[in-house]
Amino acid sequence: MRTFSYEAALRTHQTLAFALAYGLWRHISPTDTFPGLYLYVGGALFIAFAILWLLSVLYRNRSGFSTAQISYNFGALKVTLDLPRPLKVKAGQYVCLWIPWAGFGAVAQSHPFTIISWSNEPQEEFELFIEPRRGFTKKLLSLSAHGPTKCIAMFSGPHGKHLPVDQYENIIMLATDFGVAAHLPYLKKLVHDERSRSRSSHMRDGHSSEASSKRRVHLVWQIDRGGKEKAK
Repeated sequence: MRTFSYEAALRTHQTLAFALAYGLWRHISPTDTFPGLYLYVGGALFIAFAILWLLSVLYRNRSGFSTAQISYNFGALKVTLDLPRPLKVKAGQYVCLWIPWAGFGAVAQSHPFTIISWSNEPQEEFELFIEPRRGFTKKLLSLSAHGPTKCIAMFSGPHGKHLPVDQYENIIMLATDFGVAAHLPYLKKLVHDERSRSRSSHMRDGHSSEASSKRRVHLVWQIDRGGKEKAK
């Protein structure tokens, strides 16, 4: 369902979660205090995390809105999100983007997108690489139909776990079509780390260390063009 419709899958998940909590509450006897304690503690934690999430969103958006510049080139959408506050992002993380002017119903929609930009310092803007399909991404495509456009936006995040790829000598990356965007920040970080190690070795020993050339990165990228699959 998530592949077919992200919004339908999200709303179904939320509805079932609340239905489960309500069903448990209805089946707990008022005289049994201990079983109900689990439900009350869980509800209190849910409310506490929701408040912390809301405060985090307001802080990172400076209690207002960010600005998103949307452009369409070579079959893909590029969204540049200007940040009210510089933010440190690790490779592999994503943000949930909210653009109310994308179209009808967009005001109640927030979708996750991988951040393709990476910097060793806090960033003042994020770059998102999006494949226009249906639903929310199709609405974003309509915004850029007459050229690059700017609109208000909000985001939450960054979310997700960073993989310590720089700890390995051999790295294999697999991607299909637009999925290669998720590897871009890792590749940028690896290139930055190698250049930093090479410069530090050169300053220390007067020449580049052989250790900096041991890492091997293999990117297997499968592209479907006209029904024919190609691998690079």
